[in-house]
Amino acid sequence: MYEDNGQGVEYQKGAYGFITVNAQQTNTEKCVEIAPLSGHFKGMPALRHYALRFPAAMPPARILVNGHVLAPTPFAGQVGWRYEGNSLTTHVVLPPHTAHTPLSVVLVYDANHPAQVPTQGFTGRLTRLIEAYHALAPFERMQQAPDELVRAAQTGSRLGYAPETAKAELETFSAQAALAEQVVKADAVQLQAAVQAEKKSLFFGQKHKTLEQKQKIKDTLLQAIDQALTLVHDAQ
Repeated sequence: MYEDNGQGVEYQKGAYGFITVNAQQTNTEKCVEIAPLSGHFKGMPALRHYALRFPAAMPPARILVNGHVLAPTPFAGQVGWRYEGNSLTTHVVLPPHTAHTPLSVVLVYDANHPAQVPTQGFTGRLTRLIEAYHALAPFERMQQAPDELVRAAQTGSRLGYAPETAKAELETFSAQAALAEQVVKADAVQLQAAVQAEKKSLFFGQKHKTLEQKQKIKDTLLQAIDQALTLVHDAQ
């Protein structure tokens, strides 16, 4: 990683620095070594504030920074580590340290819960299910989204709150997602019928609406159903 002060041409005379970063991993560990800064330039910050991301992997059992355990935190940007379940990403915010101090970050995985994600295509499928849930929002006056869809769409949130459940959650996700997709398809038939029948809860105050206004509502609702169906079809 190259650094200079971003001003003038002093870098042409050697006023710059380098920080070497090495990374390696096994089935049960990921290790990032950040070497001390080599070089010097005017205005060089004394402290470094690093944030690391480890995407598409299981949550670690613990994280060590220079041999010391880094505490988990539920808050983004706060020193510590947290797991973002929708993208299966471990976010690590390190304590500030001097540029001339070596830094070692080791993610340690339980032998029974290795780093590799057991469910391929999880992030894309989950994203589509979440979008399908939001697509059905116009029908909330008539009925809530199917429990099966809500349960599947909230998988990432549950992972964020309880990373230790990741293996079990991911192993059952495909079955939960498939069930949610089936239920959305079945519900779509009933929702389409409700739209065509101009069910009162969907056409609130319809006595005061023109035919053109009613048709516009119909078109919007039918498009929402089509969008949800497309999303769950693409998620398969």
